[in-house]
Amino acid sequence: PRFHGRFVDLFDPMLTILADPTMHANERKFLFDLKWLDQNAIPAKVVGGSTRIREESLGDASLRFTTRGPLATQARVRVRLPKAPEALRTVPEVPITHIWDPKSRTVLLEFPNQARNIAIELAWDANIR
Repeated sequence: PRFHGRFVDLFDPMLTILADPTMHANERKFLFDLKWLDQNAIPAKVVGGSTRIREESLGDASLRFTTRGPLATQARVRVRLPKAPEALRTVPEVPITHIWDPKSRTVLLEFPNQARNIAIELAWDANIR
């Protein structure tokens, strides 16, 4: 079957965005439909990750959450936002890369896990706190 829309494949370690994906016999995908967030008026949300995600909270123009994963592994987190992030903060400070996908309005975060909680804040309007 063919699915219409944009989806995140949660079984893919890169949390790839798929547009109008097709499923074939004996193929396994775990698809998160990004349209569901729009239909439920959810402006920002962690869609998936390779780490434990907790304490997710939505502010006026930011999303905060904590993450934790095994030491010496790479973390990936896919987050839906209303627009590209203007600011990204972590506590403790960790080297983090982010790649914005404007078509899906998601950002892919990549950083080293540290076997301790890492607080992450993404702000899409740095003037609002």
